[in-house]
Amino acid sequence: MVVPDPFALWRTLQSASNDRTNRLDETVDLAFWQQVAEHYDEGALARRVPAVVERVIALVGSGKRVLDLGCGSGEFALPIAAAGNGVTGLDYSPAMLDVFRRKIPAGADIGLVHARIEETDLPPHDIVLAANSLYRIADIEPVIPRLNAHAKERVVVIWSVGRAPAWKRQAQRRIGPGRYQPGVDYIHLAATLWAAGYDPTIEIVTIPVIECHPDLDTAAHSLISWTAPNEEELAAARALTRELFTPTANGLMRPSADAIAILTWTPHP
Repeated sequence: MVVPDPFALWRTLQSASNDRTNRLDETVDLAFWQQVAEHYDEGALARRVPAVVERVIALVGSGKRVLDLGCGSGEFALPIAAAGNGVTGLDYSPAMLDVFRRKIPAGADIGLVHARIEETDLPPHDIVLAANSLYRIADIEPVIPRLNAHAKERVVVIWSVGRAPAWKRQAQRRIGPGRYQPGVDYIHLAATLWAAGYDPTIEIVTIPVIECHPDLDTAAHSLISWTAPNEEELAAARALTRELFTPTANGLMRPSADAIAILTWTPHP
């Protein structure tokens, strides 16, 4: 049996992905962050699932220097700093850094750097954190050594992007069989780490949620994860929405769950 090269698989999945969150065109991605920056915190993972923040703080400890790659608006970095750590927040979106900058308390040991993860060249920190920031990397192979070079003690990766629950994945197959090309997930990162000689620990945090949508069209679009759905797919999604969601006075609802993966590993020379 031929075992696929996990680095080649990563590149193939990313190049073929039509997931609407996987904006590999940086012009498109920067425009997206410019549009959502001011309201991003309202739905940020760190606010929705505080248990993940608590777990990250436990993994970091206190008195550490932490490099937060893809720090966004600082929803992980701020509580990490408040726990007694120094934080360097790095992001390539000026709009997100502007939001973060306005939230930094006086006297907090937080510095911000405008740069891409793939090109950062900073002194080593004790801990490197990448929370929902590796999913857009087109080629992870040169990035893993960079992560390890910046971490003296531990690398912590949070991954929840694209983690559709089983019922929604089944719905996608009914709406457009073979249509959805999801790109990479945390398991592909784990495979590349194993290939590179690392042994990551993987934890899964699952949080029950109620998925809510104000109307039929919004709920139907939530079932389609790919870009540019056609009219036939939209019609199928609307029909399936009536089957999957329960009408209420506030819209359409369905019990679901958020699943967040936490990967940690110790760097070595």
